[in-house]
Amino acid sequence: MNIKGIKLVTGEEVIADAEHLPDGRLLLKNAVQLRMAPPQIAGGQPGLGFTPFPAFSIEKENIAIEPLHIVYTYSPDESITYNYNQMFGSGIITPSKQIITG
Repeated sequence: MNIKGIKLVTGEEVIADAEHLPDGRLLLKNAVQLRMAPPQIAGGQPGLGFTPFPAFSIEKENIAIEPLHIVYTYSPDESITYNYNQMFGSGIITPSKQIITG
C-alpha cells in the first residue's frame, strides 16, 4: 500500500492508498476524509477522525483525481497510517520503534 495524504483545492484533506495513473490522474483507493473530532472530555484536545470520501458518492473504492485539484501530497503521520491500516490494511501492523529489554 502507498498511503498518502492529499490536500485538495476545496480544502478537504484525504488519506488514501494512492497510485499515479498513466494519464496523470491520481487514483485513490479506499479514500477517507480527515476531520477534526470534538474533545472527548470538556477542555480536552480535539482529535482526528475519518469520514467516507466522497461523502455522497456510491463509488468509494476507486476515485480518480485530476492533478489540477491537488494542492499537495504528503506521507501521513504514523498514528494516522496505523489507524488507516487497521481499517483497510491486512490488520498486521509492523512496529516502527525498537523495544529494548533487559
